[in-house]
Amino acid sequence: MNREEKRRRTILKAMAALAADEPGELAKLRRLRSGLYWVGVTLLGIGLYVAVLVPGWVALLCGAIGGIVIGLAAHYDSSLNQWPILRPFFDGEAAQRVAAELDREPGDGS
Repeated sequence: MNREEKRRRTILKAMAALAADEPGELAKLRRLRSGLYWVGVTLLGIGLYVAVLVPGWVALLCGAIGGIVIGLAAHYDSSLNQWPILRPFFDGEAAQRVAAELDREPGDGS
C-alpha cells in the first residue's frame, strides 16, 4: 500500500467515525483545539519569561514551538467553524460504506 492509499484510508475512516458519532467527534476536536491553544500559549509564555534567564536559542525554541502549536489550534478552530456550512454536503452513509469496504480489502502488510 503506497502513501496515497494510506492517506485515503485514514481520511475515509475519520469521515466514517464522524458520520457514526458526529457530536462525539466534534467534541473531541473542540477539546483538541482548546488543549493545543493552551499548550501553545504556555510555551510561548515560557519562552518570553525565560528569554533573559537562559541562552537565546532556548527562548527561541519555546517561542517557535508555541507558535506552531497555536497555529494548529487555529487550524482546528477554522475546521470547526466551517463544519456547519459543509455539513449539508457530507454524505455520512457513503463514507461509512467506503470505509467498511476498505476494512474488508486485504492489505499488503506494509
